Amino acid sequence: MAPFIHQPKSPHPNGKKNRRRFLALEVLGCCLCGGSIDKWEAALDGFKSKKIQDVLKISYNALDHSVQEVFLDIACFFKGKDTKYVKDACGLNASYSIEVLIEKALISVEHSSSDNYIWMHDLLEEMGKDIVQQESPTEAGGRSRLWFHEDVKHVLTNNTGTNKITGIMLNFPKQDDKIFLDVGKSFSKMKNLKILINHNVCLSGDASSIANNLRVLDWRGFPFQFFPPNFRPNGLVVLSLPDSRIKQLGEGLK
Repeated sequence: MAPFIHQPKSPHPNGKKNRRRFLALEVLGCCLCGGSIDKWEAALDGFKSKKIQDVLKISYNALDHSVQEVFLDIACFFKGKDTKYVKDACGLNASYSIEVLIEKALISVEHSSSDNYIWMHDLLEEMGKDIVQQESPTEAGGRSRLWFHEDVKHVLTNNTGTNKITGIMLNFPKQDDKIFLDVGKSFSKMKNLKILINHNVCLSGDASSIANNLRVLDWRGFPFQFFPPNFRPNGLVVLSLPDSRIKQLGEGLK
């Protein structure tokens, strides 16, 4: 598949369309590697008639459930993040899942002068987010992951969160980042929340409703001086509280 991985940028007007096809062929090739001729022929026949996203989804559907979950976490939250951060954030067997995703050409590890980070093609990111949106097309609170600021704002202000939500990222446009939300009400129904990332939204109220299932608590400007005594996240592996008011972590985080 090397010709597809390292293809030159085409000056042709259809260059963008061709690069999409190269990506689909690369992902499909990695998925079908070692398969029978009949399997290849069937897949390539489908390639002619399907949209690029449908072709890419063939590889996703072939993954184990645990690997699919890591793929969706990366698509929704962790594209461009440090590799170690992602491995910690994605839970047990994340290293294995990441290796599988690399092997299937669904993600890559890129290198900079200071670190290594996880990268994903925009089309694959779009596919992952679409899979999550289709879990509950009309009500964002019924999805497993929330990242789009309008969906997050709707769920938190209307208290429509459910125990289906496992991850949420608050990253609002500047004009909306000063809205004030009550943590106690907004997160009370998210009993299975494992990833909570807050980049810029002001939250106040009672923090006792923050789920004990958290693996990731990444909250800029954490407004509380103490964690509530009932906050005992035994599975917490990523704790980042820059610019916070925290004075003491408490017994549950020692």
